Amino acid sequence: MQRRTLSILFSVLVALAAVFIAPSAAQATQGTSLASAAPTRSTAVPAAVPASVLARAWYGWENLGGSLAPAPALSSWGSGRLDLFALSGNHSVRHRWYNGNGWSSSWEDLGGSMTSGPAAVSWGPDRIDVVANSSGALWHAWWT
Repeated sequence: MQRRTLSILFSVLVALAAVFIAPSAAQATQGTSLASAAPTRSTAVPAAVPASVLARAWYGWENLGGSLAPAPALSSWGSGRLDLFALSGNHSVRHRWYNGNGWSSSWEDLGGSMTSGPAAVSWGPDRIDVVANSSGALWHAWWT
């Protein structure tokens, strides 16, 4: 089950990276696969799905703001919870979260001077681990 969850999270991370890198939402659908998990459900959207099909299945794009580098990281430590991490223009790691009702009001600055975007994973309720590279050294931060 844990391996399946990591696989699903990786798919979501790849999809979000494609969204931030792609110049338009229509182009972001090409080569992207998304997956979502719940205790009894797993759904995948195949690559190169036409935007007209996605328009019937997805809500519109929501601007989460920020001046961020490509390749954000997303993790979930519980039902209805998402934690989003991204590298800011000044190379610090930023964090926003979704609590089931809406996104946090602003990006939280976690600091650091990183040279690559973060990766995030949760291995249990109320626990997130984030890693990022800074000049060849790997740094680790966690929430518990």
